[in-house]
Amino acid sequence: MYKHILIADDSSTSRMIIQRCLQIIGFSDAVFFEAENGIEALDILQRHPEIDLIITDINMPKMDGANFIRRLKTDHSFSQKDVVVISSVLSGPLIDALQELRVKAMIKKPINPQELYQALREQKEA
Repeated sequence: MYKHILIADDSSTSRMIIQRCLQIIGFSDAVFFEAENGIEALDILQRHPEIDLIITDINMPKMDGANFIRRLKTDHSFSQKDVVVISSVLSGPLIDALQELRVKAMIKKPINPQELYQALREQKEA
């Protein structure tokens, strides 16, 4: 079970909804970290290597989710972290690119707790 979760999304409302969904599906004891963009997320990861799950949006300012994941996967310190993408812009070419980056779970917004639960369960089994 994940204990330290980073949520990267430029919308504070989306971050709150994702955190609430995680609490509903059994992560109420987790410690949550929040970032508004990929640059902030990388900074938080540097300061908190205990983070074991990263949930990110794609459309974010300064550094978008796709570039954030690319940076993450090329840094040996973070390349094995579990990543879930939750975004409204998931499409064929983007899905292919994210799969190449070893993102195992992708969820289209709006999110519901059951879909997130299923994605995290499948990811842990993979």
